[in-house]
Amino acid sequence: MTIKRKIEKAIAAILRANAGFQQQGVAIIEGRADGERTLPCIIAYAESATPPEDFPSGAGIWAVGLKVFVLTQADDEDVEAQDERASEVIREILGNPDTMALLNIPEEGPDTRPVKDLHVYDIQEETLDEGRDERHFGDVLNFTVICQEVDG
Repeated sequence: MTIKRKIEKAIAAILRANAGFQQQGVAIIEGRADGERTLPCIIAYAESATPPEDFPSGAGIWAVGLKVFVLTQADDEDVEAQDERASEVIREILGNPDTMALLNIPEEGPDTRPVKDLHVYDIQEETLDEGRDERHFGDVLNFTVICQEVDG
């Protein structure tokens, strides 16, 4: 499994565990999933993986460009619900102290991570793009995930 796929699976699993998204019936989809995409949904899509400039070439460390799409049908929910959902994604990824613990091998206890052989050093928020398309709301939350394909 590629580093991009590992990041998609790991972030999607973390968002699926969010009780609010579960209660709202929000589908959490990995970017490369081929199933039907019903709204509302959140898509975790790892667009790119490049070695970061701060590390020596061949170190095995990657800067993964992650896009999280938050999509809503305007006939079903208002813009405030869309805005709150996008804010909750940011809180879950950046503001939840458990996120990094769920991504990395635990110091003690059982390893219950959704994706193994992955170590995430940092998740950085980049840009927020917003769009409206006739009867749909959409936000694209952009992150850079600094990671490595090893446990430790």
